[in-house]
Amino acid sequence: MKINAIPVILFSALMLGACSDKIVKDPPHELTTYPEKFSFEDSGSIDVGSGDGDTYLQFQPALITTDDEVLIYATDYKGRVTATQWNNGVKRLWRERPDDIDVTGGIGAGSGIVLVGTQKGQVVALSQSEGEEIWRTYLSSDILSAPQSADNVVAVLTEDSRVYGLDAETGAIIWEYKHTAPLLQLRGSAPVIIDDGIVYVGFANGFVCALDLKTGRLLWQQAVSYPRGRSEIDRVVDVNGRMAIYDDILYAVNYQGRVVAIDVRLQRLLWEKEFSSYAGLSVNNDAVFITDDESIVWALNRKTGDTLWQQDELLYRELTAPTVFFDMIAVGDYEGYIHLISADNGQLLGRVQVGSDPIHTPPITQSNHIFVLSSDGDLTRLTPVPRS
Repeated sequence: MKINAIPVILFSALMLGACSDKIVKDPPHELTTYPEKFSFEDSGSIDVGSGDGDTYLQFQPALITTDDEVLIYATDYKGRVTATQWNNGVKRLWRERPDDIDVTGGIGAGSGIVLVGTQKGQVVALSQSEGEEIWRTYLSSDILSAPQSADNVVAVLTEDSRVYGLDAETGAIIWEYKHTAPLLQLRGSAPVIIDDGIVYVGFANGFVCALDLKTGRLLWQQAVSYPRGRSEIDRVVDVNGRMAIYDDILYAVNYQGRVVAIDVRLQRLLWEKEFSSYAGLSVNNDAVFITDDESIVWALNRKTGDTLWQQDELLYRELTAPTVFFDMIAVGDYEGYIHLISADNGQLLGRVQVGSDPIHTPPITQSNHIFVLSSDGDLTRLTPVPRS
């Protein structure tokens, strides 16, 4: 994989806030016509702020569903947090902008609160129902992934490779775990995963770790890959893209490294495959779906890692990580298109342009809907419909 095939934003661990140039070499493939098997109904759209401000950070909205309502919380890089309700139509419930915050870590929701992480190392908790600020905690450095909450504990990863457990009611620091931070890393981090009382974290030095949610104790760690090459750029192996857990197996991929499957109960590596991705992956019962660093979409056998198919007609289009949607996957691209791809064979099934601005954040799904957040802050609900 070529390091300069697509835009990459690097971040120096020694110079907080410093980024390298965005490097673009290969031109994106032009879209071609094909027999589209799906069309799309636009079933609502709403402005949720200014988006990511072309920072290439992933501000994936937080989805909360109950028996009678669908709630989506979104943020932008200026620190505006918006609560929306999606039932028959779409309604803004509240919008708040806490003082003195620039969001870099995206948004999470759980335990009755909405959480954002900031460039100044703050975790800010707002009430899910009203949006008022409940608490604010200052940590060691920038927060580059969305804080997550479960069982009254907030887990958050900072740029200097520290993980914190905070009390969800007060914001008090319960525990802290320190990991090794490399000299250079990609801007942004994979969201932590909380599952069955364990926090799974991907680090910039190519490791994934499992921590006890209540105490922060290290349960195990596994290298996705180790740095290779002479230059610092060649040695970037950041676990930057989205990870996933399925049937007690953790799937993770890193940049210029590998994709791995780890049995979290036996703490054992099941399989590995050379790979490079900064976008990340998703999983269904049969396959692991990955967008690589050239925007080729891959399907790998979930149990063996063998290649099932690859889709390269969207080459260099800066695709998001895939999102599973029934027997399909959905990806967004740099021109504001959402593409549907068959999960069985990689065939392109349909596409729709939701706007002219790029989509940096993987789509989210609920029922038969796909929600798309564009980089300019428009949140759109799409309903794919089979063509007759």
